[in-house]
Amino acid sequence: MYLAFILLAAGIFLGIKSYRDNVLNGFISYGKCIALGVMISLFASILLAVYSYLFFSFFDTTMIKKILDQTEENMVKKGMTEEQIEMAMKYSAKFMKPLWMAIMSIVMYTFWGTIISLIIGIFTKKEDPSFEGQFK
Repeated sequence: MYLAFILLAAGIFLGIKSYRDNVLNGFISYGKCIALGVMISLFASILLAVYSYLFFSFFDTTMIKKILDQTEENMVKKGMTEEQIEMAMKYSAKFMKPLWMAIMSIVMYTFWGTIISLIIGIFTKKEDPSFEGQFK
């Protein structure tokens, strides 16, 4: 999971920097940095959602069962009561469907991509000091 966030941050940084340097002649506003970063993270999250949907639906249909078993085992290790585990597993099983997982990955990675874009935009923005640049 940490690797996915590192790759997302690297992709956003490289995308913004490349767009700034190659398309906008080396200048980009903070707002455009954020908008571009959100678009990059949205596109990446859609690709990830399609991959995860296909993976869990067709390539490894037993993986969701393995994840649920591991989740239940972790709850037992934490010392949760049988009633708590049963309730948590009931809700977990509802949302551990390939379609729900794909939708949640789009929401989650776009949200975190927005947060990452806010931070990266601070370092990659470069305002155009020219008179014409003030009106772009």
